[in-house]
Amino acid sequence: MSTLAEEGRYLARFLFAAPLAEAVIDHYVAAHVHLFTGAITRPVDVAKIVERRLDAEAVELVLRRRDPMNALSQKMQILVYVAEARRELYPLFVSEHARPFTAFVRLAWGVVRAAYKLVKGRYLLSAHRDL
Repeated sequence: MSTLAEEGRYLARFLFAAPLAEAVIDHYVAAHVHLFTGAITRPVDVAKIVERRLDAEAVELVLRRRDPMNALSQKMQILVYVAEARRELYPLFVSEHARPFTAFVRLAWGVVRAAYKLVKGRYLLSAHRDL
């Protein structure tokens, strides 16, 4: 069984290019405890995703299309909200330089990557039906 801190570190690996500072993970745990006090109405077994080392981003993409308020999407949103409040992570969220060509290439790559993640997520959910 994974801890909330391990879960936060694992999810962060899919959302950010570098590991997050422990302070961000600590805030994720605190926010999680505060926001998920009751029963989760749309459960997803995130612990199994972490234990099986599945591509959380791919699984989340498929689940979000089915149910935007599922537990995995909510947990990833919490992690992003906590991270974007950190000064050292500002460059991950905001580009201060106008680079239209680079922006276009990144956007095009994002479309290709999203299609791949969608296919992979569907496969993972069909192969791991107990999530």
